[in-house]
Amino acid sequence: MSDKVDKSTHLPLPSGKRLPTMRSDLVLRGIRDLVQLRANNGKVLVVDDEEFLVEIIRERLESEGYQTEGAGNGVEALERLSAFNADLVISGIRMPVMGGDTFLRRCQENYPGLPVILMSASLNWTDQEAKNIGAAGYISLPFSFDDLKKLIKSVMTS
Repeated sequence: MSDKVDKSTHLPLPSGKRLPTMRSDLVLRGIRDLVQLRANNGKVLVVDDEEFLVEIIRERLESEGYQTEGAGNGVEALERLSAFNADLVISGIRMPVMGGDTFLRRCQENYPGLPVILMSASLNWTDQEAKNIGAAGYISLPFSFDDLKKLIKSVMTS
């Protein structure tokens, strides 16, 4: 048997039978399609002044097939939105430079229809209050990633 492997390589089986020919270009196309399908969950911009929190959320979302970007405040987030074309934004409320409530208003002006989920550790905020100012949803910190995933799916399918 040759050491060379090509697009139609047959692999010998112990019983002397051979596996059917499998063309590597078809396998690669299948893998590419699977990766594409997995990556089609959407684009999410994560905004908060706690860099560690932004990175954790991004890593978890990327492991679920989302494309992500991060920003440290509302001004930076607006700059990122002009190039990133997000399907959803998850934003902290209390941030320096531009807080989440002001950022939400700017999103509504500049990107109508872009859903924004607000998050905060403050006991002063509720889901209803966030929705009253136009947020698509609210989640209080700390939260479980499963709860965040459910909220994201709910917001993106409504």
